[in-house]
Amino acid sequence: MMQQAHVLADLVVQVTDMQLRLAELADAKRLQALSALLGYSYPLEKLTVNLTTSLADTKQLILVVEHDGLVLGYCHAEYYEPLYADKLLNVLGLVVDKSHQGQGIGSALLDAIASYALEQGIRAIRLNSGEDRSAAHCFYEKNGYISNKQQKNFIKRLG
Repeated sequence: MMQQAHVLADLVVQVTDMQLRLAELADAKRLQALSALLGYSYPLEKLTVNLTTSLADTKQLILVVEHDGLVLGYCHAEYYEPLYADKLLNVLGLVVDKSHQGQGIGSALLDAIASYALEQGIRAIRLNSGEDRSAAHCFYEKNGYISNKQQKNFIKRLG
């Protein structure tokens, strides 16, 4: 289980004139807008419920970068321990506002997640990216990630 209390205080850092910090419930509306940039349009009320649950879950970590009170990007990761591999952090979402891309915000978020993982004894981070997001793939590769397989994701809607 992640030990957030002692490690998370160290994650509040300055990224140039921007602040990297833990997400808060007050960030819900901005997280909704940023998620829409990834193609995930989701009602604010439902996102707020999910955010409340995620913030209380010690196996999840949501970091944001803000400037002048505006959240410019976020990274959401969860503790992942499959039976068939060592424990990992699984990045569920990483997004930076289009008008602020190329300023090191995404890299700072990935670096903070990596530092956190290492302090937790986690030696790998995984993430998935849609096959059509070639610019994102280049970004991940520049940040030391490698594509290790091609796969399809399946979903079954219930109800």
